[in-house]
Amino acid sequence: MQKIDRTYKLTENYELIFQLIGFTIGFGVLFSSLVVGQTSVLMSRFHLVEYCKCVETYKIRILKMTPLLFVLLCKDTTVDKYDLSSVEAIITSSAFLEKGLSSMAIKRFSKLKLVGQRMLCRTVNVARV
Repeated sequence: MQKIDRTYKLTENYELIFQLIGFTIGFGVLFSSLVVGQTSVLMSRFHLVEYCKCVETYKIRILKMTPLLFVLLCKDTTVDKYDLSSVEAIITSSAFLEKGLSSMAIKRFSKLKLVGQRMLCRTVNVARV
């Protein structure tokens, strides 16, 4: 498994899951967290304020989300009210991202090192900062 940096220890960090466990991505994220012994924070449904509070409280380093949520995090001013400086990587799934969104994310998340996009089982677009 590729790590963002050598100090990153999965078992000492939290995973934030808001996707439905019945869907492939939600189940996959939860299962992969359990396999490596990572603590998961489960949200019953997505709410932007609660999501930002969880990222701030638990110092989430890797965000896994849909492209629509990525757009929301990049463009909604509500996000500015929270300390999301712990975020080092954002991974999206399914649809392609709008052009320029990675640049917006880099400006919003000060420690961002990786913006990745996955379609099914293969990485199709990765921007390293």
